[in-house]
Amino acid sequence: MGTECNSALSHNKKFIVNQRNRVQPPADVLSKLANVFGTSIDYLVNGTIQNKAEEAIDDNLLLKQFKAVEQMKKKDKNVVTKLIDAFILKANLQQQLS
Repeated sequence: MGTECNSALSHNKKFIVNQRNRVQPPADVLSKLANVFGTSIDYLVNGTIQNKAEEAIDDNLLLKQFKAVEQMKKKDKNVVTKLIDAFILKANLQQQLS
């Protein structure tokens, strides 16, 4: 497997920096790596949904709260979503008025 990875990386040395300032290999290299590891390019680039949430949310308490909401019944999730929407709307309106 190591030889296959080295081969995939050595053919194309043009790496790009993505929006999060992370080095990302071109699509053809990602494709070869995905084949070597038996996974998808999306998983190599983005990881799991859990990884995305942890990267996007810096506030650990907020992340725990969202995880708890995720476990709720659909009806309760809808109530929480509406409350969050209302607070976001209020904050946006206050910002525009000030």
